[in-house]
Amino acid sequence: MPEQRPLRLLSLFVDELERGAFHWFICERDPDSQNWEEVESGGYPFEMWIDAWDDGCLALHAQVGDMRIGPRQQTPGG
Repeated sequence: MPEQRPLRLLSLFVDELERGAFHWFICERDPDSQNWEEVESGGYPFEMWIDAWDDGCLALHAQVGDMRIGPRQQTPGG
C-alpha cells in the first residue's frame, strides 16, 4: 500500500449567532501552529440546530476525497 499523507484535522460545529439563527462552521487545525482556522461556513442561518448540523455534515463530507481513508493533507506544492 502506498504511503498515505496525514489526515486533515477538521472540526464541524454549530453556533447560535442570534436567537434561533443557527450557523455551521468547518475549521481545520494547522499541523505546525496548532491554531484552528475557519475553512468553510454556511451562507445562511437555519431555524433549527439539527438542520444546520446536517447541512454542515454534507459540507464536511465534500472535504473528503476518499471516504475509505478520510480527508488527507495536500502534498507540498499540490
